[in-house]
Amino acid sequence: MPLFVCVIIASPHWYGFLLALQSDSQQQCWASLGGGAGLAYVFVHLLPDLDVAPFELFCRN
Repeated sequence: MPLFVCVIIASPHWYGFLLALQSDSQQQCWASLGGGAGLAYVFVHLLPDLDVAPFELFCRN
């Protein structure tokens, strides 16, 4: 699964020459989509740590 997501996120770099042929508004849409997907991927991996953090912070002995 992580490899698949990395390929999806990296694909705009491999096909950047095709995106350069698009209009500016289309380029902005693709950049926004890629940035949002990357950010979502990072937060999905951070969620387990964020679930445990309050317990570790407030329940120390």
